Amino acid sequence: MVQVKYTATPTLGHVYNSLIKCIKPDVHLNDLVTALAQGLNDSHKIVSNCCWSWITLSEKLGGDPTADTYALSPIAKESNNEANAGTSAYEEISTLVTTSDRDCFPQISQLSVVILDGLMLLSLNRTK
Repeated sequence: MVQVKYTATPTLGHVYNSLIKCIKPDVHLNDLVTALAQGLNDSHKIVSNCCWSWITLSEKLGGDPTADTYALSPIAKESNNEANAGTSAYEEISTLVTTSDRDCFPQISQLSVVILDGLMLLSLNRTK
């Protein structure tokens, strides 16, 4: 089963990259996002592939700062797999931030404050 997931997760990213016009957000997005979100609770290799697929999906569906809404706005995901998320998750957050549209600006603002607070705490802990 791990081999199937390991192959399927980057395949989704390639589909997003090459065939994004075939994906109808109102029809397909929920199932695609659910599959990726479930993969975030798996092994570190699968988590990394899921994050790459998230990045690709975010880049293809967003990136227009003048747009009023973002196709991923209604999607909320959680993962309890913090140990495996690492750098891939930070790349995913960065991509979501840079490709988000106007309707996400309040959440992006809040996210920025949380990230800066976390970085400040890390900095303070390192100087002790």
